[in-house]
Amino acid sequence: MPSITISQPSIGLEARFSFKDPAGRYVKSKLNTSIDNITLTVVGVSNMKEMIEVDMSDPYQNTYVPMGLSDFLYQEDLANSVPLVMFRHVSVSDKVTHFRIPMNYIDSYSNVSEIEYINKLIVVDLGSLPKGMDTTPFFEDLSDFIKTHLGVEPELKEVNIGETEIVSQVDHDTKETVRSNLVTVRKTLSVRLTEMTLKHDQILQRLSDLNISLG
Repeated sequence: MPSITISQPSIGLEARFSFKDPAGRYVKSKLNTSIDNITLTVVGVSNMKEMIEVDMSDPYQNTYVPMGLSDFLYQEDLANSVPLVMFRHVSVSDKVTHFRIPMNYIDSYSNVSEIEYINKLIVVDLGSLPKGMDTTPFFEDLSDFIKTHLGVEPELKEVNIGETEIVSQVDHDTKETVRSNLVTVRKTLSVRLTEMTLKHDQILQRLSDLNISLG
């Protein structure tokens, strides 16, 4: 039987926990993860004898069997009053999972002081468009917008998804007319900046020709 090597975590504690096998394998399988230190919140600490006598629950079937622990180990923990710690896990998709682990199978835990980083995607659904339409000329504007607003350099890709829809030429022309009428910017940012710079230089040259000095 593993010994208890940690102090009892308080209810409400959010920390990164690691577990001794087979509890470690059980938790990873249950949460579908491969990481050893998992961010969890303690939502309860239970005495097994009280669970049996008061709650009429079966810690062996509910906790020990799913982890692959024998009845012998369960009886040892029961006799030694090993507490069961109930955890709550919230996935990146906000799925909430609860489970109990005997405290002597908790290897270690540390307070959450570091900041968790994860790869983020911004998905822009353009709807149904002509398959041959090339959207990459607008990537520079999108990239500049994201970089100036979020301070990150994005990686942009055009991806076609779903089944191909067959559209008649008449319907295509109608759709394109409607779409084109909604376009208010027909030049990329870099083109517009180039034109503005050229116009600015032309104005300065004109003022120079007229012997007009600014400032």
